[in-house]
Amino acid sequence: MFSIDIKYIMEKIEAMNTILIRDLPSAILIGLLLLGVSCKENEGVNQAFTSTEYGKSFFSYARIEAKLDSLEKAPKTEELKPGAMCYSVCVNNNITNFVCLKCGKATKYDVWTYDLIQTTRSKLNGIKELDIKVIDNGFCEHCYPGTTPKTFKIYIKYSDKKDRIASSVNFHEAEVLVQFLKGNHVFTGEQGNESDMKQYLPLLKKILLGKEVK
Repeated sequence: MFSIDIKYIMEKIEAMNTILIRDLPSAILIGLLLLGVSCKENEGVNQAFTSTEYGKSFFSYARIEAKLDSLEKAPKTEELKPGAMCYSVCVNNNITNFVCLKCGKATKYDVWTYDLIQTTRSKLNGIKELDIKVIDNGFCEHCYPGTTPKTFKIYIKYSDKKDRIASSVNFHEAEVLVQFLKGNHVFTGEQGNESDMKQYLPLLKKILLGKEVK
């Protein structure tokens, strides 16, 4: 914000009126000069709002390694909630089309599966800690006919590593990744059942570091 000096402006207007009577071209020139001074005074104020770029701050490969190492060294979680009793998922028989963004063709899915695809993709794209690219054409029967299980392809780029790390994740693995990056050492399943995140270390190392752990 900037203040306006009314007295200063009135003095300049009065001076301009005097000149205007005597010399119109000179009055115009002074007016333009005053406008230039005003813009210059406010230039710094405008820059404070327009020149700042809000870049994303992603985790580096080294930081991910450190987080996984911390999880590995953390004490085992003893008290875990069993969650609700297992039950069969009631599949909605309504059918909808999943349209592949790569080939443009449609694959039919029940509404429950279609919604799960959308929700999981949204969660993966919503990961703020990683420079991640998510591709869901693994659910397209035209691009990958007969392939099971259906998976998302994810590509992770680190500032301190030259090559991108590519992997495929199903719904459950995607949820494990999302919860780990939130800092959770306990994984919570769909029915509220809990499990120690340490058991997913091989999976997380494969997805995040590109390392196969036996």
